[in-house]
Amino acid sequence: SDGISLTVSNNPSTNASITIGLDAEKAYQLILEKLGDQI
Repeated sequence: SDGISLTVSNNPSTNASITIGLDAEKAYQLILEKLGDQI
């Protein structure tokens, strides 16, 4: 494990509910990399 915990759930109230133990900016970049092809 690289120490990253990422949970994303799509629901009516929020497009993405994200819990992550990482620097916010790096987390955002990681999310774009992992989900960019799905958005």
